[in-house]
Amino acid sequence: MSSGEKRLDDIIKGLSPEEKARLVIEDLFREKPVLSPTNRRRMLDEMSPEEGRRYNAVVERHETLKGNVRTLSHLAEGAKKQLLMRDRILWFYRALVEVEEAIIFDSDIAGPLLVENTNLKPGRPLTLRVPFADVSLGVWGRKKRWPVGKASGVRLNERVIEALDIHAGRIRQIAGEMKALHRYMVEQSRELALEHIEGFCSMVVRQVSDHDRPLLQEMGNTVEQGHHRDSLFPVDNRWALVWEEVEEDAETARRVRADPEGWVPVSYEEEWHDLRGRFLEIMKDEARRVKE
Repeated sequence: MSSGEKRLDDIIKGLSPEEKARLVIEDLFREKPVLSPTNRRRMLDEMSPEEGRRYNAVVERHETLKGNVRTLSHLAEGAKKQLLMRDRILWFYRALVEVEEAIIFDSDIAGPLLVENTNLKPGRPLTLRVPFADVSLGVWGRKKRWPVGKASGVRLNERVIEALDIHAGRIRQIAGEMKALHRYMVEQSRELALEHIEGFCSMVVRQVSDHDRPLLQEMGNTVEQGHHRDSLFPVDNRWALVWEEVEEDAETARRVRADPEGWVPVSYEEEWHDLRGRFLEIMKDEARRVKE
């Protein structure tokens, strides 16, 4: 045994079983593991039965945490899917707003179409009907016509607004489950001193919690303070995910603590309940569609 290996063995012997378990777990992520297969085998062989039980307890809890990391990641993917479905509608809405602004602020277009157009009726805007929305261009009085209204002329229809509300509700529901599970994961990883688990979970959550940042009011505050923050997609608060305002899902918190290995998120059960009565029909229709 070389002097370096002897020093390593001496260090390992001074570690508690819990510290030894953490060393082995973290070695999985190191480019150059601290322990060689021989070091690890010797370390395990030298443990007493009681030390082995303590060592295994950490390893087993880590395996449970790994399963819940996957669940948290799956919930995040579900939330991001709902966010993107919501954004698909909101991007359409934003595009209509930009079309409206392009028309009314371009004098070459707004003049002939909205001001000098004798076919327009006094006091009534010109309405463009497009899929899912109406765009009202300008409001005119009897004596003076003006292409700019007091507010945006884009009006989404009721079914589109209902869809946005549904997406927003599902996003907040999943976020509540994520928030409860994340708190549990932080508590457990700190108890085990496995900092990398907490870091990974926080990174997963941030992918969802930061999706709508900065919010509209935050953008206003940063402008007032002289700080500019880019935001490709400012979302109205009615449909935005404001992470701080989301309440932890109490049922998720109860389930994960009662059965950390076998619990099922509430949103999973709801998805299955929605499909259960029509599952065979939907799957058979899909198979026929693929064959065609």
